[in-house]
Amino acid sequence: MIRQFTHGLFIDGADRSLRTLTDRAPLAGNATLPDKDFPDLPPQSSWVNIADLGAKGDGQTDDTAVFRKAVAQHRAIYVPMGRYRLSDTLTLAPDTALIGMHCWSTMFILAPKTAGFDDPKKPRPMIVTPREGRNIVAGIGFDADDNKGAVALQWMAGASSYLDDALFPSKPDLNKKGNSQFYGLWVTDGGGGVFKNIWAPNNWARNGFFVSNTSTAGRVYEASIEHHADVEVRLSNVSNWAFHALQTEENLGSEKAMAVDIEQSRDIAFHNLFCYRIRRTDTPYPFAVRVSKSGPVLIRGLHVFSGGVFPFDYSVYRDDTRQWWIDREAAYLRLPAP
Repeated sequence: MIRQFTHGLFIDGADRSLRTLTDRAPLAGNATLPDKDFPDLPPQSSWVNIADLGAKGDGQTDDTAVFRKAVAQHRAIYVPMGRYRLSDTLTLAPDTALIGMHCWSTMFILAPKTAGFDDPKKPRPMIVTPREGRNIVAGIGFDADDNKGAVALQWMAGASSYLDDALFPSKPDLNKKGNSQFYGLWVTDGGGGVFKNIWAPNNWARNGFFVSNTSTAGRVYEASIEHHADVEVRLSNVSNWAFHALQTEENLGSEKAMAVDIEQSRDIAFHNLFCYRIRRTDTPYPFAVRVSKSGPVLIRGLHVFSGGVFPFDYSVYRDDTRQWWIDREAAYLRLPAP
């Protein structure tokens, strides 16, 4: 059994070397698959179809009241294909499961300039999961449109919660890039759980994936966070989070965005981190990852590149110690606690 394998450039403090490290042990018998770390969907027999409860999903009708009543009366809510317009924040119950048909075809939306969502000084979410919730949200998209104070999804659910197959879509008007929404996905106030198959190319939001003020464990699998104005992924006062196969990408209009910003956080890990800038990006940026007053931070598999002439100048910058790492590829990079 291979417990751990590392091959390539190994950076640990002042230690830099090319290594092949293998941690292995003989098997006493046939190996068993480990238990998965995300919950099953509720039994399909328990689902209630939101269309049967009166939701229209036509993009015009306000479906807020129908969803609020459904959340109050049912645990598992199936949301078929459609665009379900909200006019106010929808707060889920602690055990609500929202199960969509397809994250591109099943979407919660705000109309442009929806009252209460247009003040960037007062960020307001479309949908909220409660603190310590056991929520499951799967197969759903979140389109906050032209609302400068909108947060598409605020997640405060706990360690057993699960967000899967979620989309935060891009918008066609590049002139509004970074000026029309606040955050896409905001995990905060003790939020955590498993986040899997997240695609957030939302060029209208300032930040795609923001995690703040939580020590609840979070595990992210296969997330692509792209094209945001300020930063793709930001961690602030966070501990016990791991990202597996995270990709970030900057495009025209997001040239001044960093890939990952980590501040006042500890016990953070990235397993295969890809920081990419597309060929059309015509402006340099100094670093992909910034670390401030944080650690330990472990990156196993660092990949920083571009199809054009302006990749990030440096891969990682630690601003509290003024250290820079220029390496485009590293098998193991560990930043100790300050």
